[in-house]
Amino acid sequence: MRTPARAAAIAAGAFVQTACAAEPMPLAHGQFEAAVPHLDLAQCPEGMPQEAAFCRATINHHEVHVFTFAKDGEFPLIAFETYAIDEVKSLLE
Repeated sequence: MRTPARAAAIAAGAFVQTACAAEPMPLAHGQFEAAVPHLDLAQCPEGMPQEAAFCRATINHHEVHVFTFAKDGEFPLIAFETYAIDEVKSLLE
């Protein structure tokens, strides 16, 4: 293996090890915003944190997933809830 190719392989391996940390990593809004296609909600659904929080939603198959982020620091994820698409449809009618 050539030296530049070997260096690239080593660097790639180091990146994979860094990306797959042994410790759990909190999900901050900046990471979510960049990586997850979503809808910004005007307000969080009932039963989810409302004070100093904001919500984002994703749709996958027959479910709506709502992510709640705190409005402080790096905007950490503080709650998550999944709703059947039928539940959401009835709310919109």
